[in-house]
Amino acid sequence: GVVIAVVSGVVITRRGLQPLQEITEATRRITGSRLSARMGHKHWPAELDALASAFDQMLDRLEEAFNRLSQFSADLAHELRTPINNLMVETEVALSRPRTVEEYRHLLESTMEDFERLSRMTESLLFLARADSSQSPLKYQRVNAIHELESVREFYEALAEEKGVKLQCTGVASLEVDSMLFRRAVGNLVANAIRHTP
Repeated sequence: GVVIAVVSGVVITRRGLQPLQEITEATRRITGSRLSARMGHKHWPAELDALASAFDQMLDRLEEAFNRLSQFSADLAHELRTPINNLMVETEVALSRPRTVEEYRHLLESTMEDFERLSRMTESLLFLARADSSQSPLKYQRVNAIHELESVREFYEALAEEKGVKLQCTGVASLEVDSMLFRRAVGNLVANAIRHTP
């Protein structure tokens, strides 16, 4: 009787653990290039069905985030390539022969726009990295709004002058904000206004 009980226990245990082993094998097959694999709607035991469903939902979220990151990387590479290529070409042309002071000045003015574009991209990257980081909480503080706006105005002043736009800050106010995010939001508005309006 003892022998029969032991053998029956082993068989029942193995059969009961079979679905868990299948889940384990399925998770081992999931890699960065195979995020589309899912547990599926097999006839899992009731105890494991919720686990399999939650695992598939987690994979859905991971795959979506991974696809967004891949698309962002591709877009970023494309955006960075243009100003970098412009800077390289302009520098090569400038170095091809001796030039006058006025020609060098014109070259520096031309490259300034590309440097500003790279600077804005870097700020965007830092902003996105901070926004996605749960370890960087918002830092609210009382700030002088005119000082914050002046820093934005100074940053975009050269670009505005080139487009024939005058930026001016007036008024008095204090705000309770995260100063970096506030400057970022206003900077986006100013950049779009300079780029798309007369």
